[in-house]
Amino acid sequence: MDTDHPKYETAIATRTRIINMDDFYKNFMYARGYNEISGTKWLQIFTDLVGDSDIMECYVELDLFGWWYRPEPDSLKLYVRNYSQWRQLKNLITHKYPNARELNKGKYCSLRIFSLNHYI
Repeated sequence: MDTDHPKYETAIATRTRIINMDDFYKNFMYARGYNEISGTKWLQIFTDLVGDSDIMECYVELDLFGWWYRPEPDSLKLYVRNYSQWRQLKNLITHKYPNARELNKGKYCSLRIFSLNHYI
């Protein structure tokens, strides 16, 4: 089929839709794996209760690009660019998982999320 033929131009033009993905890519794209980019911050979470889809929902809710690494089955590193994003992510995780507890308190702490049946 010769799509350059004039009789097909209108048909092809009316079916073509160009959408700028800049506003949408964070909803369906993510990266998994170790991040070696200098200056990257991360929130480390120790739990086996949080799945990848749960993490993606957090990044989408904050309108951040999702990038995480699972070095062990019960450990996650959630990557962000700066302290402000780190704080937003930490606050969202602790809100969604009220049984989360801070470890190594300081500017950049880690979290441990216990099951609801675990008593501290």
